[in-house]
Amino acid sequence: MSVVLRSTMKPAIKRLIEYLGELRPLVDAQERTQEGIDKLRADIVKIKRVLSFLDLKIDHWQKIIKGLPADERAAEEQIFNNFSQGERHIAEWIDSGREIADEIDILLADAIEDSTAYSEELGVRPRNEERNDQRNEANNAFRNDYQDNFMGVPQHLPKARLPEFWGDQLRWPEFWQGFERTVDCLRIDDGLKAHYLLQCLKGRAHRAVLGYRPISEHYAPLKEALIRQFGNQKAIRETLHAELIGLPMANESVGSLRAYLEEVERICRSLNAMGHLEDKEIVLMAIKNKLPRGVVLELLRMEKADKVEWNVEMLRKGLSELVELREEAQRCTQTLSSRMGLQRGNNWNNQRNFNPGKFNKDLATEQNKQECSRFRLVIMEINLKDKDYRVGFVRNHI
Repeated sequence: MSVVLRSTMKPAIKRLIEYLGELRPLVDAQERTQEGIDKLRADIVKIKRVLSFLDLKIDHWQKIIKGLPADERAAEEQIFNNFSQGERHIAEWIDSGREIADEIDILLADAIEDSTAYSEELGVRPRNEERNDQRNEANNAFRNDYQDNFMGVPQHLPKARLPEFWGDQLRWPEFWQGFERTVDCLRIDDGLKAHYLLQCLKGRAHRAVLGYRPISEHYAPLKEALIRQFGNQKAIRETLHAELIGLPMANESVGSLRAYLEEVERICRSLNAMGHLEDKEIVLMAIKNKLPRGVVLELLRMEKADKVEWNVEMLRKGLSELVELREEAQRCTQTLSSRMGLQRGNNWNNQRNFNPGKFNKDLATEQNKQECSRFRLVIMEINLKDKDYRVGFVRNHI
């Protein structure tokens, strides 16, 4: 279906790539010559003509895709997503073309201002003075709108970065709220808003809106396409419920219970942030079903002690208190065990270092040598007396 379109777009893409290769060195040059300015002025017309041609073809392709049946539409969208030249998708080449076209417009405007300043020095009235006045009025209007929107913001606050969105459905609410606070609430042109929004989209989210351009007419359908695909609250709730049910079983260890509690808290906070927590009975059973029997028994005792049937919020609070108590008990036992282990280690080291031979040797140090000599003399004298006694005893009985 899109064979003819692709065959007509490929030569235009090749010309666009050639223009990019020729114009990039001129745009990035540190010093500019009149010859280079003239070439930029001539080639900007060509590159805009190619971009306009490609935009028309992409719009025609998008209309064809929307008119196809569901099964054929998915196949054609896959062809569009894979349509690339070299290693880059066609939409990336078009974005690069628009970027360099904008840079050339700025360079040419600067060149005109320089020539205007030179003409004023010579006393010549510039031809584009009215156009410059209109541009200054537009810039002043934008600046006033920006100041009106942020008049109540303290000046010492840091600048907010534009959020990025990669296509994670669970991250959509925080992304869109951040974009609304920083860009969507401003009274600026919708084309500029579309430009900023497209810059924030990455990966899967960027591929989902291929074909949309940073123009005023595309901003509203661009937002609708993103909200339709990523901002469906029912789909987000179902995803969170499935994630809660699919959590792994926790065991009796404190680390496992703490990890499980953190995951439960994350999912329940996301559900509460969407306004209300639906299917409370399912959530209660899903939380209890992945806990060990001993933990469930303790939670039931706590619930009976309160004499009130617990809801999801009370179950989360009870589980949090239970995990905190177990962590405190573990810290106490670990501290006591470490102290007792240190004492046992010191006693064992003392016993291991005890050497009886060394102990006997230590008794015979220099300060004990005299006592040892006297002790040996006493022993010898006792032995001699015993010997004389035995000899006399034998003689008397012969």
